[in-house]
Amino acid sequence: RITGLEELRHLAVLKTSLKHLILDPNPGTNHMFPEIKIMAAKELFPTLERFNDTAAKDIIQFDLPDTVTRGTLPKAQGSFIDQKIAGVATKFLERYVEVFDHKNRELLDTFYFRERSCFSLVCRGAKFQDNSANSYGPRNRNLLGNLGAPALTERTQVGRSSILSTLKTLPQCRHDRGNFTVDIMQLPSNATSLQMIQVSLRGVFFENADTMRRMFHRVMLLAPMPNQNEMGVGITNDMLYLGELVKVSNFGNSP
Repeated sequence: RITGLEELRHLAVLKTSLKHLILDPNPGTNHMFPEIKIMAAKELFPTLERFNDTAAKDIIQFDLPDTVTRGTLPKAQGSFIDQKIAGVATKFLERYVEVFDHKNRELLDTFYFRERSCFSLVCRGAKFQDNSANSYGPRNRNLLGNLGAPALTERTQVGRSSILSTLKTLPQCRHDRGNFTVDIMQLPSNATSLQMIQVSLRGVFFENADTMRRMFHRVMLLAPMPNQNEMGVGITNDMLYLGELVKVSNFGNSP
C-alpha cells in the first residue's frame, strides 16, 4: 500500500524493465483519475505496457526534447516571405497606384491579362445607392445585397478590355500612399517558376479635389506575365472594397 504516487520512485531500478503495474486499490491514489495515474506511472516506467487492467498508452508531450533545444533554432527575421517576391509585389503596387491615380487609366492595360483577369467591386452603405454613370453604385457586387445571380454575374468584369472600361468610369482619386498597409502571401505551387502572389492593400484615397476621403481594401492575385510589363507579373483577380465617403475634417470619426 502507498499513500502517493511519489512512493513509486523506490522502484526506479525497474525503470527499463517493468511491463505491468498493479496499483489499485490504494488509499493514497483511489481519488485520482485513472488517466493521471497512468501518465505518472508511464513517466516513471517508460517500458510499462499495462496499468492495472488497462493498456498504458504513451504520454503526449508538448515540451521540446533537449536534443532540439540544444540545437540551432531558426534565425529571427522580420518576414519569412521571399524578399525577391516581396520586392516584385511592392514595386507592382507602387506602379499600379501611380497609374490608377492618373487621369488616363487606359495605361493600366499592361497590369491585367487579356482574357484571364477578373475584377469586382464591393461597397456598403446607403450612399452607394447612387446609380449614375460615374459612381460606384451600378458596379456594387455585394453578395449580402439584394442582387440576383444575373446581376452578380454582370457586375463581375472579366478580361482586360471590360476591366479597363469599368475602371475608367470610376471617380478620379488620389491615394494617400503614406498610410498604406500591405500584406503579401506567396501561394503554394509545385512549379518553381510559376509562383502566385496574393497581395492585400489597405488605406485611404482622396476624392472631390482632396476634400473627401474614402477607406478601401484591395486584394489582388498576381501571376507571372513575362514581357508584358517591367515587373513581369499581372493581375488575375482584383477585388476592391470601398467604405463610405467622409469629409477630411471628420475622417477620424469614420466607422
